[in-house]
Amino acid sequence: MLSGVPNGFAAALLSLTLCAPIAHGQTDLSAWPQVSAGIFVTNAKGGSLTGLTADAFLVKENGRPQTVTSLSTITEPQSVCVLIDTSGSMFQRTAIVMSAASRFIEKLPAEDEVCVATFAFRLKMEQGLTTDRSRALTAVSHAGWANGGSTIYDSVAQLANYMQNSSRFDSRAILLLSDGVDNASNGSPNQDAFDRLRVQLERNRSSVLHIIRIATDDNENWGEKRSAEKAVMAMTAIGGGLPYFPRNQRDLDADVDDLSQAMKTRTMLVYTSDNPAKDGQARHVEVVVDKAHGGKKLKVRAPEGYYVPSE
Repeated sequence: MLSGVPNGFAAALLSLTLCAPIAHGQTDLSAWPQVSAGIFVTNAKGGSLTGLTADAFLVKENGRPQTVTSLSTITEPQSVCVLIDTSGSMFQRTAIVMSAASRFIEKLPAEDEVCVATFAFRLKMEQGLTTDRSRALTAVSHAGWANGGSTIYDSVAQLANYMQNSSRFDSRAILLLSDGVDNASNGSPNQDAFDRLRVQLERNRSSVLHIIRIATDDNENWGEKRSAEKAVMAMTAIGGGLPYFPRNQRDLDADVDDLSQAMKTRTMLVYTSDNPAKDGQARHVEVVVDKAHGGKKLKVRAPEGYYVPSE
């Protein structure tokens, strides 16, 4: 259950709301069959990049080429939540995580609203959405730490529901600070919990998920590290979020700064689907930069897909 809000309200937020109205989260279908998708472009080192034009992008929907009609920069306010992993495996990184969370909040534009949540076995709302930075920073500093398992998939899904119901702004994002290991979500370690999260985010066109993966140990097991990094890449790929893998404090500070800057200058790519049928089915989307514009060195983080509106 989501702690820190009334029980009845929490129950409403935890429902999947698969028939939710169209929202301008990661994908906007309000002018269907026009599809507007928020994207990020990164360079070979993973840093965010801007300045490309519409003709630089190649889009496929269910394998069929689509024509990009426009590309624009979005600077409107957004609703952002910082989600902190306070499970037992993260305890040794407490100071590092708190510092990163505070640095990120301080760099958000003043007009953005922000919330702070933590999780171990369950999600806890430390501070609801607010434009008061002092309240958000206090929530970070007062966050408690728990021993035990980690429910990343369930907690992200619950928080996305909260934001969909409570956000003032159409653009929504979550920053997850975690080692990327989920061992306690309903269905873990099976694929079930991840699949539920993917369906929810794609159906509701919900919050874009960014993750800064913080290693729990300097001598981390290679196999566990690789598994966690794959999980981070898979989670952020759902909505086209940015993944970061800092190796030290300097990297972490640079990654926080890069993400905050990327979020201030988000890019909206627009195309018209060549299949206008309102069939309620899932569509898979691929976006790449063509070779003439440096496609081999540049990567596009875009939503993996969406569900078509139903008649």
